[in-house]
Amino acid sequence: LFLQCSVSTQVWSQLLPRLGQTGFTLNSWQDLMQWLLSPPHGLSRTLNRLAVQALISILWRERNGRIHNGTTQPPSVLFKSLDRQIRDTLLARLSHGRCQGLLSLWFQYE
Repeated sequence: LFLQCSVSTQVWSQLLPRLGQTGFTLNSWQDLMQWLLSPPHGLSRTLNRLAVQALISILWRERNGRIHNGTTQPPSVLFKSLDRQIRDTLLARLSHGRCQGLLSLWFQYE
């Protein structure tokens, strides 16, 4: 579900470039864990983890909506929700110096 279904693959394809990853795919849980533990290109491990956490939440809500309510949202809407969730999380913590850098990093590849 998280790495293989077409919806999650499309959202991942929008997310990875926002994290500075182009031409990069995650094909297995092992790939994902390795990427989270040692982010390439000096990317912030915290931002990667925050993005994955937000993506898990959004995909799980989408799954539940499809199963329990019969509703679906296109991947573009899911990514917009993901983007908003990451922005809100970082903006809520702007008083922490580190989060200012993470917010800048999130906007860097917009």
